[in-house]
Amino acid sequence: MRITCTNAACGIQIEASEQYAGRTVKCPKCQSPILVPTPVAPPAAAPPQAIPVQTESAPVQVQTPSRGTYPRRRKSSQGPMIAIGGLLVVLFILAAIFLFGDKGGNNPVAHQPVGDTPIEENADATPSDRMPTRDIPATSGISLDDIKPTERPEPSAAAGRATLQIDWLQSDRRGGAVFIDGKKESLPASGPITFDLSSGSHYIRMMRRGYAPVEATLSLSVDERRQFSPEWRKSDNWEYSEPTPEPARPVVEHRPMPQPQPVQGPKGSFDDWIEDYELAKRQASQQGKKVLIVFSGSDWCHWCRKMAADTYLQPGFRPAMEDEFVLVYINLPKNPANQQKVEDFGRNQRLSQQFSIRGFPTALVTDSSGRQIGAIPGYIPGGVGAFVSQIHRQVIR
Repeated sequence: MRITCTNAACGIQIEASEQYAGRTVKCPKCQSPILVPTPVAPPAAAPPQAIPVQTESAPVQVQTPSRGTYPRRRKSSQGPMIAIGGLLVVLFILAAIFLFGDKGGNNPVAHQPVGDTPIEENADATPSDRMPTRDIPATSGISLDDIKPTERPEPSAAAGRATLQIDWLQSDRRGGAVFIDGKKESLPASGPITFDLSSGSHYIRMMRRGYAPVEATLSLSVDERRQFSPEWRKSDNWEYSEPTPEPARPVVEHRPMPQPQPVQGPKGSFDDWIEDYELAKRQASQQGKKVLIVFSGSDWCHWCRKMAADTYLQPGFRPAMEDEFVLVYINLPKNPANQQKVEDFGRNQRLSQQFSIRGFPTALVTDSSGRQIGAIPGYIPGGVGAFVSQIHRQVIR
């Protein structure tokens, strides 16, 4: 005898052997547990009653009993119980079909019989149709409503990101450079120039041969796509140069070696300027000031020498700047004799690489912690007054 039951989870009907009555099996489609019902025994047949036979010799006289004299029938105790049980089963099946019935009507695994072997997973079912299940004993008391499919969280987009797109013609990119927060970024030779940045404020510095550097501080919001178009200005007083590689340490010999004559710089001296940036930051922290760093090439950069003579070494420069800044002079000469006069030439090179200095002269302003505030590249005509005005207009905000 085979028992037909309906899966309330997916709505298909399966047939199981009588030996699975009262046990839990897995659905071949969704692998959810199904309780195989116990078959209801049909109502017992009433015993045959004897029919009176009338003979010829003795005619039977039928007496009609008076009202109220009919014999009482004995009520059966199993009939009502069986009827009620059958009615409940029918109602349960109808409710299951109404609530969870297959609305499409094209179930490929409907009425699949269950044999003596365990039911295997349907190979045609897609991964989204499969629901992870667990074996549940028939006496556990857990209903199908307690078993829910595993939730798969959707991947969320990275929070706090923004996109910066720079408008730069492909024909003008050769020899150019882009620095974001002091770090040199890759500049593609063709195609759009886009950078995936975190939201917040970013310092942008763009350089191109024959033009003054373009600097800007951009504040990007979350999921913002900002388009930036630099305005290039031709400049003949700004020199683009890659940093000079650090030379090898000279070999010390017992006899003196002849040294080439150093190139004379402008009148005055930077001897009273600090050359150690770390020492300058400590002084700035103690005095509540900022740090002004001047990057120069004293023996090869014409505009560096002119800026020093017209501005930095003028008598009125230090009184105008010392109340707000600790002054630092970073010299990167190319002559070996002049390199030996520098306090620590290798340290100067590392500092110029740290702040991505590619053009000389350049004046850089940082706070006492080393965070860059702004920069003024190139020669500033007009002497001390013009330089101080430029500092307060572009850096001190």
